[in-house]
Amino acid sequence: PPAAAASRSDPEAAKAGAQYGSVVLQVLVGRDGTVQDAKFTQGSLVFARAAIDAVKQWKFKPYILNGRPVSVQSLITLNFKPPA
Repeated sequence: PPAAAASRSDPEAAKAGAQYGSVVLQVLVGRDGTVQDAKFTQGSLVFARAAIDAVKQWKFKPYILNGRPVSVQSLITLNFKPPA
C-alpha cells in the first residue's frame, strides 16, 4: 500500500499551545483514488481534526492489482509546525 507524508502549519492549534505535533491516520483510499475514510491512530489530539480534514481532500492515483483498481488502506503521518 502507498504511504505518504506531509507537513502543514495550523495557526489555531499553535495558538492553543501545541506548536509542534504529528498525527498518524489510517486512511482508506477508494478505487477512484478518493479518501473514503480517515481514522486517527496516534499522535497529537490537538491536530487530529485538522489532519483528518486535510487528508479527506487529497486524491491518490488508484492502486492497481491484476489490472484493476482496488481500495487500499494505508498509514499516513502528518507533521504540524507553527508558521515560519
